[in-house]
Amino acid sequence: MIHIISDLPENILGISADGDITKEDYKKVLIPEIRKMLKMNKKINLLYLMGNDYTGFDLTAILDGNTAGIKHSSSWKKVALVLEDIYIDSFSIYYGNRLNHVVKLFSDDELDEAKKWIVEK
Repeated sequence: MIHIISDLPENILGISADGDITKEDYKKVLIPEIRKMLKMNKKINLLYLMGNDYTGFDLTAILDGNTAGIKHSSSWKKVALVLEDIYIDSFSIYYGNRLNHVVKLFSDDELDEAKKWIVEK
């Protein structure tokens, strides 16, 4: 499930993932929030926290997530990923570099550092 992290500046989309991430999470939570933020901001920074209870994505969620990321790729400025999964880390760095936005990885115990980095200009 995806939850919105609400204690961030208006140009930063903070999301927290736990359990299984499904297509419905993208359709009902993430994509509407991206659209809402893009009405107010030309560029968005993303803080993506995959919590200790995170268990994975189903295939349709991965496809929808990639579609949303590519569709809005010119709108991303910086992405801070807070997670521990090496496979996601490698994919995210590759994906971010291909779409020309900065991706930085943080471990679970570096959440405060990730929040500081994502708000820096």
